[in-house]
Amino acid sequence: MISRFDAISPLDYRFVGGDAKLQAELGPYLSAAAVIRYQARVEGALALAMADAKICDRAVADAIARAADQVTPQEVADDVDALIIATDWPEFKELDLAALCSRTRRPLMIDMKNLLDPSAAQRAGFHYLGIGRGTLYKTTIAR
Repeated sequence: MISRFDAISPLDYRFVGGDAKLQAELGPYLSAAAVIRYQARVEGALALAMADAKICDRAVADAIARAADQVTPQEVADDVDALIIATDWPEFKELDLAALCSRTRRPLMIDMKNLLDPSAAQRAGFHYLGIGRGTLYKTTIAR
C-alpha cells in the first residue's frame, strides 16, 4: 500500500538549498520512494515531449510513459553495477539489503553518508564501502 506521502511531488526537495532545518521539516513528506516515482514520471513526460516533437514514435513514448508509472523503488536496483547511498534519509536504514543485493548485477554498495551498518550490508551479500571509513568490506566485486 502506498502512503499518501509517497505521492507528494519532491519538487520542493530541490529548493531547500542545503538548509538542514527545512530539509528536516520537509523530510516526513518527501520519501525516497516519492523521489523515485517522480523521476520516473519525468522520464515518461520527456518521452511524450519527444514524440510531440517527432523525435520518437508516439507508441514508443506511450509505452515508456506507462512503464514509468509502474516503476517501484526496488526496481531501481535491477541489474546495476553498484548502489550508491547518497542520502541520510532514515527510511534507507530500513531497506531489505538482501533483496536489493539479489537484484544487482554486482553486489557493490557505496555509502556516501555512512548510514548503514557495514556488517549488515556484508551479511546481505554486498561489498560495502563507507566513504571515510577506509575499508572495503569483502575485496572481490566480480559476480
